[in-house]
Parts: sequence; C-alpha cells; structure tokens
Amino acid sequence: MRIGDIKMEHLNYCRQLTKHCKSALKVTHLDHELRAVLRNVIDMNGASTKFLLPPGGRLFDDGQFRALDESEKLHLPYPCIALEYQSNGRERGPDEPMWGYDGPTYEDDSFVHAPKRVVFAKEQDEWIFITIAFWTNEDSIWRVLPDCAVPRTGYFDRTKENHGRVGIKIAMSDKRIPPSDYMDEIGAIFCFLNVMQCSNVHVERSEPKKAGKNIKSALPFDTYHVLTIDTPSKTGDGASTGGHRSPREHLRRGHIRRLADGRKIWVNATVVAAGCGAGVVTKDYAVRCAA
Repeated sequence: MRIGDIKMEHLNYCRQLTKHCKSALKVTHLDHELRAVLRNVIDMNGASTKFLLPPGGRLFDDGQFRALDESEKLHLPYPCIALEYQSNGRERGPDEPMWGYDGPTYEDDSFVHAPKRVVFAKEQDEWIFITIAFWTNEDSIWRVLPDCAVPRTGYFDRTKENHGRVGIKIAMSDKRIPPSDYMDEIGAIFCFLNVMQCSNVHVERSEPKKAGKNIKSALPFDTYHVLTIDTPSKTGDGASTGGHRSPREHLRRGHIRRLADGRKIWVNATVVAAGCGAGVVTKDYAVRCAA
C-alpha cells in the first residue's frame, strides 16, 4: 500500500539543457574545449537514467554519510545517471568542507540565482565522473562546468571533518575552477548514494503527466525515476504499553539505522507521542508500507 506520496513535478531540465547545447554547437569558431563539454552533455543525456530529487537536491542531509563505506567500491544504480532538482541556492552550509582546497567554500552570488540543476554521473574504471549544469536567472542560459571526478574507493577524508561534515575527495579536470563551485551538486550525489545503500529503498519509474500534442512534439518529456521507501506496517493503536511517563510530542527526524545483521534501513520521520500516543508518519518523498 502506498501512503501519502508527494507528486513530484517532472522538471524536464535535461531536455532543456540538451536543446541549449545543440543550439550552441551551431556557433562557428566555438572554442574547442567548450565544444567538447557541450557534446559530452548531449552524450550523457542520451545514456543516462534520470532521477527526480526534491527541492534542494538532498534526500537526507547526513554529513557523515553513515550508509557509505569508503573502503568498499562506490557503485551508481545505473552506469550513467542524471539527477534533476530545483535549487534554492543554499543546499549546504557555508563551511562545508571539500578535500584538497583551502579557498572560499561557498559560491558567489551569481550561483545563488541558479534554480535549475542537472548533475550527470558515470562510472569509468576507478572513478565516477561528474558533469554539472545549471540555469542562471540573470542571463537565462545554461552553464556547464568541466568534468570533475571522485575516486570509487577512499572518497572521504574523515580527518577533514568540519561542523559534522566529512571532506569529499575530488579531482578537477580544469584547475582554474575552484572545487567549491561543485560542492552543492556533489553533496546531492553523495546524499542520493547514501540513501541508495538502504535495503528498504527502491527505484521506481515515474511517468510524465499527459501533455498537449504541441508540447510533446516540440520538447518530448523524459521518463524519470524516484526512490520509494518501504516502512513496516503498523499494528495496534500505537498506545504506550510501558509504565513510564510518555514523552512530549516531538518530531523524530528521518535517519539511517544499521541493523544487527549489517543491513542498513531508512527510518522515516515520525511525530512521537502525538495526540493519544500514536505516531504519525511524515515525509517529503515517496514512502510505502511493506506487506
């Protein structure tokens, strides 16, 4: 049984981005490096399995990434993926660390007004290569950053922890661009992969809403994927059976729990001691009851 799903709107950012790249490639005397970046985006769009993320891009902002073990090889759910989300420009803290970079750790003001975000990631040998694109409101164009990469093992530097967040190792293809420009999107990828490690998190297809024929012919819509979370079915009325004093009503945040057998599961956010003591499940993503 599915409970209380939020119907996430299909953003269609990859299609918009690809259309922009194809148009830009028609410009004569285009810089060779830029032409390669644009072609890479077109190729990645065609090869990727696309996921919708909630606004802000972070399914569960666990700065420790407790479901990931950097001694084990990192795997994407598909060989090439694209993550789309709407940004508010403040997905991470101003001091979120990035390994190997001592400069400013936050984007300049032009990035704050970049609400559309696309992140491509693909596995290649011992690396995961990441391509980032964003739409800026100021000039109404898509911008694409050169590739960066994270190693598939040893991708954290836990000695660099800062305010509860571990450092992420990153290799740059263009040393002129500061790693801080990639931090929001890399954080979104690792939050996504962190949740994907949970045994009760699954991938489901999300078909686009019906659109008019003119819209479809001009800009076809992609099929997206979202994550669903299986939660145990509740039994009884939720009343306390113990003799201890009931706690005051409060929100217990969603979190990852490691079981005795080594499995990791997602525990959804819950209002504890609400009303007569029954728990109320709340969520900002797709959740369903397990049979």
